[in-house]
Amino acid sequence: MRIRSLAVLLALAVSSAAAAKSSPLALEITLDLTPPAARRLVSTGEGIVIDAYWYGTPSTAHRREADEVGNLLLGRERHVVGPRVRSIALTAGNVDRRRVGWLADRIVRLNVNVYSARRRYRDNILDCEAFDDRLAKAVPRLRLRCSLLRAP
Repeated sequence: MRIRSLAVLLALAVSSAAAAKSSPLALEITLDLTPPAARRLVSTGEGIVIDAYWYGTPSTAHRREADEVGNLLLGRERHVVGPRVRSIALTAGNVDRRRVGWLADRIVRLNVNVYSARRRYRDNILDCEAFDDRLAKAVPRLRLRCSLLRAP
């Protein structure tokens, strides 16, 4: 049974990596956890959330589609993964590609936040780097570092 589970996990990893390569908006996120953060996640079974938004500045014709801060949302992808996962493929499958043509400069930006899933703790326990910049700076792979959040 254990070998079968491993085979299923391997198949999922290969298919998600292949999906990430299929879109110019896709990328791989690699999490670089400090040893104390990795130990805490594994020992408690706490999960990790990777939350990504693709967006940009709308053209004049599409400003009414913008959010409250003036950005045009192209799509969002959110993954909740186990404590041992260190890499996740963002496939951009939820991105509305026709909206890229609605951007003033046709430059897609990406916002990525990483935090604990709050399965075992009421509050977030991770202090992770965030990314908010042009997608081109993150593709094909973005590495984000995480440590344990210090208690007040």
